[in-house]
Amino acid sequence: MKNKIKKNFPKLFFLLRFFYHTLVLTPFLAIRYIYMKYICREELYNPSIEKYRDTWQEQLKLKKNDSYTNWREEKHTKDQKLDEIRKTLQSKSKEFHSILEIGSYDGYFIKDYFDFKKIICADVFKESGEFILEHFPNHRDITFVLLNGENLNNIPNDSVDFIYSMDSLTRVPVKVIENYLIDFGKVVRDKGEIFVHVPKFNFNNKLNGHTSLRKARMSSLLQDNFESISFVDDLDLMGTFISAKKINS
Repeated sequence: MKNKIKKNFPKLFFLLRFFYHTLVLTPFLAIRYIYMKYICREELYNPSIEKYRDTWQEQLKLKKNDSYTNWREEKHTKDQKLDEIRKTLQSKSKEFHSILEIGSYDGYFIKDYFDFKKIICADVFKESGEFILEHFPNHRDITFVLLNGENLNNIPNDSVDFIYSMDSLTRVPVKVIENYLIDFGKVVRDKGEIFVHVPKFNFNNKLNGHTSLRKARMSSLLQDNFESISFVDDLDLMGTFISAKKINS
C-alpha cells in the first residue's frame, strides 16, 4: 500500500510522511528519549570512532575480492536518493580539478567522480586505501590519506577544490565534526565547495547513537570561510547535506 501511494501519488506520500514525522514520530521519540535517558538512566549517546573502525575493517576484509562492498546499497537505498547524489558528483567533476572524499571506505562513489583529475581518498583505517588503490588502479592521480579521526591536519592547506563525504560523520563525537567544519576552510581552495553529509538534529538520531548538531551551530563554524551555506534535507531521511562555497581570500 505504501509503495503504491508513493508511486502513484508522490506529492501526497511526502505530505503524509511529513505529518507523520512531525505529529506522531517526533513526539513519541522525544518521550522515549527522556524516559530512557533520565528515568532508566541508560547510556544512549556515546559515539566513538574506535568502536566502528574495527567493524569497517572487518567488512572490507570479507569483501576484499569484490569491486565494492555494496554497503551503501544494502543499508540505505530506501532512504537516500543515490542517483541525485551521483549526479551532483558527476557535475562537480566537470567544474573542479580535485576532490577529497572523507570516509572513502570502499570507494563506492569513485566511479561517479572518476573524471576529477586528482582524487584524494581519506579514512581512519589504512585498509580503505589498500582496497581502493587495488580496485581503481587506472586513474591518473588517485591517492589515499590516513586520517587521525580528530581533524584534517593530515591534509595540506589549500590543496583541494571540492570536499565530499557520505555516512562518515554520523557516529563521531561532536567535537570531531566541529573540527572538520573549521578545517574545511583551511584545506579548500578559493572558490572551492563542500558537499558533506551529517545527521539531522532529531531524537531518532539521538536514540540511534548518531551525532547531531544544530544547523545554526554548523553555519556559525563555516561562515568565516564560506558563503552560500545551505542544507539539502531531501536526499536522506535521517541526514542533511551541507553545501557551501569558499570565500576568496
